[in-house]
Amino acid sequence: MTEQTDDQGKTFGEILADFETTDAGTRRPDPAPGEKVMGKILSITDESVFVDLGTKSEAVIATSEVKDKEGKVTVSVGETLEATVAGVDPASGAILLRKKVGSGGRKSEKVHEIPAELRQAYELKLPVEGLVTGFNKGGAEVKVFGLRAFCPVSQLDLGFVKEALPYVGNKYTFRIIRLEEGKGRPNVVVSRKALLE
Repeated sequence: MTEQTDDQGKTFGEILADFETTDAGTRRPDPAPGEKVMGKILSITDESVFVDLGTKSEAVIATSEVKDKEGKVTVSVGETLEATVAGVDPASGAILLRKKVGSGGRKSEKVHEIPAELRQAYELKLPVEGLVTGFNKGGAEVKVFGLRAFCPVSQLDLGFVKEALPYVGNKYTFRIIRLEEGKGRPNVVVSRKALLE
């Protein structure tokens, strides 16, 4: 059995340099932003937590991301950390990690996916069932495939709708006359009149 060289007495920098030269060939390529990753915690400072993902670049996550409500750090060196890749630090080249995905004060930018059935119904002009959930200025709010749609008062019935309240809570068949994907919720406009005609 060959004798192992003793790492004691070496600085952290020397150990890291050895680690990089001996391991460089077996390291995985860096993950892409949005990818979920797992890595071993190497060190924790007041500002950052350094994580080894087994990739070419080291990974860093803000210490504030791994603190509980009382401000205590919930992880320790040697533990495995699960996080999402947020990007790459242009200055150091380190992989930036995030634990709380989407926490950046931009909650309104959540993208709602348009269901395939809804898109198909719009393209093929197929009727869809919708539940009238309420009224606002100018029309009815209709729930279609779990999404909120709008039906103008003029499109709710064949004739002039004087009192819209009786429609609330009822299910009707509609045709989707407009479907627009936006940054937030999709803009879905439906018409009952188009089908009744």
